[in-house]
Amino acid sequence: MNSSGSHVHNSAHHGKTITRQRSREAFYQHKMPHNANVPKHKTGRSAHHGAFTLASHGGGHHAAGHLVERMYSRRGLNISAHRDDHIDPNRLVITAGTEEQVFGTMTLGFDHAEGLLAEARYAEQINALRSRGARICEITRLAIDASTGSKQILAALFQLGHIHSRQIRRMTDAIIEVHPRHSAFYARMLGFSRIGDETICPRVNAAAVLMHIDLAHADAMIARHAGFREPGEKSLYPYFLPAEEQPALLAHCG
Repeated sequence: MNSSGSHVHNSAHHGKTITRQRSREAFYQHKMPHNANVPKHKTGRSAHHGAFTLASHGGGHHAAGHLVERMYSRRGLNISAHRDDHIDPNRLVITAGTEEQVFGTMTLGFDHAEGLLAEARYAEQINALRSRGARICEITRLAIDASTGSKQILAALFQLGHIHSRQIRRMTDAIIEVHPRHSAFYARMLGFSRIGDETICPRVNAAAVLMHIDLAHADAMIARHAGFREPGEKSLYPYFLPAEEQPALLAHCG
């Protein structure tokens, strides 16, 4: 990835000065596939960033649903019986793609009277969060096309999700159910911690664990790392837009 500039950041990391690479233009630079069967779609609120467009949709999204089913079925997961194609004010579909193709998506569920999907197996853990005043956002139906998958796309989805949950909906915490094999990835890349034991998630008929992050921690990580990359970087936060560019993205979400 080529960066458009650099910035020297003094850090007390083993007593050395670390030069962080600014990755503005490169943030959303990603080679697009030349063939795709995902139908064209109308986006909700969107923001164009270089090679692809981020959009949020206040309800079901057929192209996003198609991508989820296709990616999950490749891993032997059955999600077709749990379609997410209805309008729900407490759910938000986020997509990354072009006018012709969606190649990344995730769904946000905001805590409300009917509860969260994960409560079917993790009611104790979720109620414990609520008891201390947490306003919880649930991440589900995360999928990225294997032919276009990249940290940039994943970071873009999570950053727009963070903006909606934190700055617009005023959520304080986020949870996600992931396969046990993937839990280390979410811990290392985003700072999630495991708070629920392994169970079988009926929505995909596969093993899952519950992971949690305090969004104040995500705020701090974004403020410190967004827009900068270091050699051997293992966090997703340097792929986020830097602070001075976030208001433009927020303007497309509000």
